[in-house]
Amino acid sequence: MRIFIIDPNNDVAQLNYPLSESLIEKKKHDITLITSFNLFHSQFYHGNYNANPLYLFFLFENKISNKSIRSFIKSLTYPFYNIVLLLKIFLRRPHVIHYNWLLLPPVDFIMIKLLRLFGKNVIVTQHNFIPHSKNKLRLGEYGIFTLADKILCLSEYVMSLFDKKFLPKLVHIPHGNCYGKEVNSFIKNRNDSNLNQNYDFQILFIGIIILIFS
Repeated sequence: MRIFIIDPNNDVAQLNYPLSESLIEKKKHDITLITSFNLFHSQFYHGNYNANPLYLFFLFENKISNKSIRSFIKSLTYPFYNIVLLLKIFLRRPHVIHYNWLLLPPVDFIMIKLLRLFGKNVIVTQHNFIPHSKNKLRLGEYGIFTLADKILCLSEYVMSLFDKKFLPKLVHIPHGNCYGKEVNSFIKNRNDSNLNQNYDFQILFIGIIILIFS
């Protein structure tokens, strides 16, 4: 089966690469991870996972150092990258298109609407029902839930927050431990950096400690 996994900004690299590698090696699927490359968080994953990534998005924007300017430029160029993505989909003809992260739901909604009109199977992973920095669903997000063939939820709690009408398309897949390589790399780097070095370990605490004895 040919599957496109899409995370335009590589917001969940810690999930994208292990998922892609697992589907390639264990399920023997033809996986293409379509995302962006950012030296800050992508270099480790790129070098340590068999993920077959296609770095399609934000080829130049991620080189902008100012975060506010970078985000603004990305919001302007994102629709154009989606046009390129649409061409890739028509050329490669994946059986399933899996959005592992929604970047700009209004743009993503239009894209998914087009894909559904052309008969493409679309899966969406909803990591949290409402994003951490928001107090309600973003514009277009509810519409995406309606369009998606399946909605993957990483916890039963997130699954319980959906309207009952979405129950037939909800699938609970536990998050699991996807940090094995990261932890091993951290331990190795820490041990290597500590060779022949002695550190005076100190803790700074600001606050009040109240001891209660029963």
